[in-house]
Amino acid sequence: MPLTIEDLVAGCENIIALKMDSRGIEECQDIHAVQKRKVKCYNCGGPHYRSTCLLLYSKTGVFKCEPGRCTKTKAMLVLKDNAIPIFKKKRLVPYASVPDLDKEIDRLIAEGVISTVDHSELFDFLNDALQLHQHPLPTAEEVFTKPSGGQLFTQIDFAEAYLQVEVEEELKEMLTINTHWGLFKYNRLPFGVKSSPGIFQQIMDSMICGLEGVAAYLDN
Repeated sequence: MPLTIEDLVAGCENIIALKMDSRGIEECQDIHAVQKRKVKCYNCGGPHYRSTCLLLYSKTGVFKCEPGRCTKTKAMLVLKDNAIPIFKKKRLVPYASVPDLDKEIDRLIAEGVISTVDHSELFDFLNDALQLHQHPLPTAEEVFTKPSGGQLFTQIDFAEAYLQVEVEEELKEMLTINTHWGLFKYNRLPFGVKSSPGIFQQIMDSMICGLEGVAAYLDN
């Protein structure tokens, strides 16, 4: 059975732990492997470098857990010519799940993601009524070609990525949801809308255009 890179690394660690002669192994520096290394931070005890910890603390506005807000553009959704609004009653929620749902609605209201409405021509089955946003997602080859030749790599994963993008005011009504609390309209681009991936990818591509060694695949 062939050995993997993980097997080789584990074997090296075992040799070093047993204080055996590992000089021959440690001097082999031509193994082309990508490793995810975590070390204990002496600042907070977390599994990362201290410099990472200091960066997170100095840029708390950027690295906070709740979604930020894109200020460069807003999302546009296009309805098919024959789209007809369909209003449906609220869906039943299992009693045991109500507290969790209440907490999530509270959070989305507090962060400005949704807001209450009194009336809406609700577009249930919205995806069937939408024209698909045609911006293509990059292939794996396209993503990995851009940072090729680098020595160190890092990844940023956006918190609730789509929810960072506002939608145009006239579109919010079609993004209304019917809940046990009443009607709410989405002010941000929601998950589950079939055009959301293409819209978000187009925004990211425009943001990183011209940046050497940088690639984006949706929120990464």
